[in-house]
Amino acid sequence: MVQIPFTLQDYQFCASLADKRSSSMGHQDTKNSITMTHSSQKRHYIGVIGELAYSKFSGLPVDVITIGRGDDGNDFQNGVNVKCTDRKSKPDLLFLKKQFERKISNYYVLSWIHESNVYLVGWAKRLEIESQHTVTDFGYGETLVFKNDLLYPMHTFEEEIG
Repeated sequence: MVQIPFTLQDYQFCASLADKRSSSMGHQDTKNSITMTHSSQKRHYIGVIGELAYSKFSGLPVDVITIGRGDDGNDFQNGVNVKCTDRKSKPDLLFLKKQFERKISNYYVLSWIHESNVYLVGWAKRLEIESQHTVTDFGYGETLVFKNDLLYPMHTFEEEIG
């Protein structure tokens, strides 16, 4: 697990982009705008924090252009989708089954906001998630669960993608 340093300006950037994404025209009609435990704005804020954490790690820019229509499943041009959570305990990588089937990425990175710190927990290949997940229903439909102990450490990711 890698801690990613965040500044006040980083959090302000995340809040601003989250506001744009959550208030964009047509956002409420997107298939991924299911509000589970957080408001739409808070869900986007958490997601942007995860994307910025990966951006700082990889040197790739956060997508500030795709607003109001959603992306194709890739948050970054290198085929990475970042999932972020603020769960209290070390999280697993979770996907709504329909979302996982519809939006295809080669790699998934798990980011975690914990006690005012931001971490990249690890990464996984899509094919491994497909073959090693379990299915649970938390009340929002079938959810794929990929255990955090199956994630590769972040320091191995650069070797994987070249």
